[in-house]
Amino acid sequence: MQTLTLYSNMLSVYPVWKLATLPRLTALSVGDNNWSCDCHIVRKLQMLTILTDSNLLCHTESGILKLSCF
Repeated sequence: MQTLTLYSNMLSVYPVWKLATLPRLTALSVGDNNWSCDCHIVRKLQMLTILTDSNLLCHTESGILKLSCF
């Protein structure tokens, strides 16, 4: 498998960064999910070099934020 699309699957804390260990995976799409704004999750997603999504968002109780951790 070279490309995996998990776009719009209601994911929030699934450890997709573990998929980066798949030897032939070169593209991963995980956008339009309800990602947690937990800094651990945000940092792991940001470190994925195979992500094809340019604008990932995380969800809090008060709304939706650009995926970032300060």
